[in-house]
Amino acid sequence: MLRNYTDKNSYCGEKYRKLKAILLVKPMRWVFNLSENVCCMTRLDDDSFLYRPITYDLFVFMRDRRLLYGYIQVRDEAPVLTRGLWEAADEYVRGGGGDAPEFYATWKRTKIYYTNFEISAMSVWTSLRYACLVDYIDRRGGIYYRRWGDAPIKTIAVTLFVARSQTHHFADIAYKHNIYTNTGRAKQPP
Repeated sequence: MLRNYTDKNSYCGEKYRKLKAILLVKPMRWVFNLSENVCCMTRLDDDSFLYRPITYDLFVFMRDRRLLYGYIQVRDEAPVLTRGLWEAADEYVRGGGGDAPEFYATWKRTKIYYTNFEISAMSVWTSLRYACLVDYIDRRGGIYYRRWGDAPIKTIAVTLFVARSQTHHFADIAYKHNIYTNTGRAKQPP
């Protein structure tokens, strides 16, 4: 049975929706206050686990390869959680007067970067382009009323603003969050 994501009594009720809005919209206000020397950020949720030590510096790896976004997993998202979101992103792209980048145009709409572990360049999230996209999506009301989460919105941003060649799948990191596991059996990248 699908839960009603607009039901204030559900686990995704009003508090959840406010939190997601804060995570997506408000951070830009404090990110700009960080030192200009901070070039990357990582996210690892507090209920996530790394099963083996990471034996190399992820930030140096990203910097040396000029990567902007690193992830552990791409997975399916429930369609009810993105209903109307991709259409809103399409409208945003059309409103900009340009063509959609190939990465965005070919991305399978049911897939998302699983953002409970990510590493990225700060420039992705502090850019005016990202702020305008999130503002446009936020004004559509879907973050609050439809439970559009940070993972699909960040996926849209990455596919719009980052070249596919500037993303990296960290298949070597053994990681678990809830039911999602990355066994980390791949060899460490050279």
